[in-house]
Amino acid sequence: MENVNDSLKNLNERYSKWQMKQIDYLTFNINLILTLSLGILVYLLNSKNADKLETRTIADSPNFKVYTILLVIIITIGVVINIVRYFDFKYTKDVIKTRKKLVTEKVENEIEKLNKKLSCLKCTTAILGGFSKCLFIGMSILFLFTVWKIVLDI
Repeated sequence: MENVNDSLKNLNERYSKWQMKQIDYLTFNINLILTLSLGILVYLLNSKNADKLETRTIADSPNFKVYTILLVIIITIGVVINIVRYFDFKYTKDVIKTRKKLVTEKVENEIEKLNKKLSCLKCTTAILGGFSKCLFIGMSILFLFTVWKIVLDI
């Protein structure tokens, strides 16, 4: 009985940890996307309205629209990654909840259902994790490419 209590305590701690990670992660990323979006918007607007006699700005570039589209694509990918990661954390939390139920469940039929659910949740989190990793790598490469093109174009 003590082993079950230790397992439940451990699972409760892990569940709380993942729940807090989910909240912190979501808050951080909402603020990050908002800040980056506003920063890029202000930069583009300022460069479009800058005094063209004194300095050359990115708005003078023939590729201005291309850069704007690339930055919007990067922001869109970032939003999609945040949604995917949100569900990844949610399902990871559900994995822990299901494991908790497995520790306390006594009915064989219910244990089988919980094991199937656990297997499905673990598969889902693996897919979501891999998908967000691929999106993040793509977004990072596109971001670096865009920044370097902007710098070389100025």
